Amino acid sequence: MESRTRNASRNIFSGLIYNAVSVLCPFLTRTILIYVLGVEYVGLGSLFTALLGVLSMTEAGIGSALVYQMYKPVAEGDIKKVNSLYNFYRKCYKVIGIVVLVFGILLMPFLPLFVKSGLPTDVNLYVLYGIFLFNTVSSYFLFAYKNSLLVANQRNDINNNLLTVTNIGRYTLEILLLLCFKNYYLYAMVCPVMTVVVNLVRSHYVDKLYPQYLCEGTMEKEDITNLKTQVGGLLFHKIGDVVLTNVDPIVISAFLGLTVLGKYNNYYYIITALFGILGVLTSSIVPSVGNTVFTKDRHHLLLDYQKFTFIFVAASGWVSICYLCLVQPFTELWIGRENQFDGLMVILLFAYLYTSKINDMTWVYRQASGLWWEGKSIPLISAAVNLVLTLILVRYIGLPGVVIGTLISRVLVMLPIGSHSLFRHLFRDMKGWRSYMAYQVYYGFATCVTAGIVYFVCTRIAAGTWETLFFRGIVCMLLPLPIYCLLNIWHRPFKMSFEFGKEILKKTVRNCKIG
Repeated sequence: MESRTRNASRNIFSGLIYNAVSVLCPFLTRTILIYVLGVEYVGLGSLFTALLGVLSMTEAGIGSALVYQMYKPVAEGDIKKVNSLYNFYRKCYKVIGIVVLVFGILLMPFLPLFVKSGLPTDVNLYVLYGIFLFNTVSSYFLFAYKNSLLVANQRNDINNNLLTVTNIGRYTLEILLLLCFKNYYLYAMVCPVMTVVVNLVRSHYVDKLYPQYLCEGTMEKEDITNLKTQVGGLLFHKIGDVVLTNVDPIVISAFLGLTVLGKYNNYYYIITALFGILGVLTSSIVPSVGNTVFTKDRHHLLLDYQKFTFIFVAASGWVSICYLCLVQPFTELWIGRENQFDGLMVILLFAYLYTSKINDMTWVYRQASGLWWEGKSIPLISAAVNLVLTLILVRYIGLPGVVIGTLISRVLVMLPIGSHSLFRHLFRDMKGWRSYMAYQVYYGFATCVTAGIVYFVCTRIAAGTWETLFFRGIVCMLLPLPIYCLLNIWHRPFKMSFEFGKEILKKTVRNCKIG
């Protein structure tokens, strides 16, 4: 227990530092890119990222499945079994790299179809796409599979620290090249170069830290059978995730143009930064949850799940409310009023942010317990609903329709059906699922009430842009969580979370006294 707690704490701390760098450095780079070259270049990068994200479906979740299978042999010290999984992982990534490269090249003739308008005149669409494609496929051939050992051994902190250092170097170089040469080609080439560096350095550290693990041996038939089942389920999840994540920017570019996509991406960039903060919590506890799945009974697993769900939903609600109240004065200072959206889009993006994260704890427990085959159709249904609604609504109401389509698919499909599968196969408590859904509905209501109160207070603040942002920030720091907690004070998940918080605080104070 102590080892799991120490690893999770170390992963969270390093993850927060990495996330801070991953937010601040790209923000500076993006700002300079907008002012030096224009918002269309932001849209262009977003489009390529989305297109190559679709190609990443080839990976089909093999990495997640293999890491899951590594948890138990790593904990038991079964080096031979880990080595066979490790060897299979390496072979898979080489094949995946070739497939992504081939399909990436085959996609090139169709690139103009994805750009309605706003393409800068001084760039070659195909050359830039080739740079982004090389960045994507290089990891598959340069030891990316070695990161699996860090995850299986609960040492995400090593990878976080490596990425923190290299990202500082990457973004510094990008900024210097933009300011000195104002050339998008030079800017774009920095990322693949640093990807190569990261993979080489990570490979060196993994070999040094875990010399006992070698790419050798053959997987047993039982392991191969389990892997096929898990990968089969993960493939559906991968398709659903890719559609939900990458279809929106592709549709915006194809129907509304790169300029609109660039503006949207500026708002979405802030959302992804907030996703990163919340993602530190989820990614850091997955290995620990994976361990508890094998050591705790279902009753205690369910109690933990309820507790962590409340904590994470409360955090997601607070972050979403901060976005709602602060994004407009912030973007006005950052990129000017001419690059801002109206109030409707801000409200929709607030809902997008909140609904995107409230189901994350379900994902954590599904991943940690290997429940990929069970409920495999859920992501496909959600992706299909999202794609159909987005393509229909964007024609009639434009950009708001893209966001609304995604909201409907998440709230009406992914949340209820995804959690139903978890309760059926892991907790085996359908009464508990009904309670969970009732809690989620109430959490959403409490978040909306809290958001309404905080937003009303913030709109009473009338001052200069800097002053407005500052005083609204103070309101958002102090007001949302107390209101939200008061609205939930009688619920069992709140009480468990409160007791959990007290225990963490006591341990922290005790450790400080000892130190």
